[in-house]
Amino acid sequence: TRSILLKHYFGSTTNRITTIWHEMVNNPVFGSELKIVYKIARTFRDIKNALHPRKKKTAYDLSVKSCMDQLNQATLFCGRFDLNRNKLHQSDTCVVFQATERHKERDDRIVVIKFMADENMFKREIGERKILDKEYVVQILETSQDIPDWR
Repeated sequence: TRSILLKHYFGSTTNRITTIWHEMVNNPVFGSELKIVYKIARTFRDIKNALHPRKKKTAYDLSVKSCMDQLNQATLFCGRFDLNRNKLHQSDTCVVFQATERHKERDDRIVVIKFMADENMFKREIGERKILDKEYVVQILETSQDIPDWR
């Protein structure tokens, strides 16, 4: 699959992908409704972090807005959250990850995302947290119900 994509999009299967990739994400044509950047980023998840050999910047840092939006949709949970691969906690009922919420307009922030296995437990926890003292309990900033099209 990798060599087919490289051949199709770059005309070569050599390792010139970094500089060509950086040129692509800096061109709005590749961020158009054809979703070329999205398709490539879905296949090569870490490609957005590839450093340009001379500029020493990542493809993500060099990308135009339309390409950046496609990179986010392809590689970030809900298009916003860069999940740390190490779990903070796992039980029979949930898995907890640290994540970085990515924003172009403001500074990124570190958040914790909890994935619940059971919808009833999820609803109960949301309700219980509303009545607990905010001084002693980590507050919920947002739930899946607050995020449009999260599924």
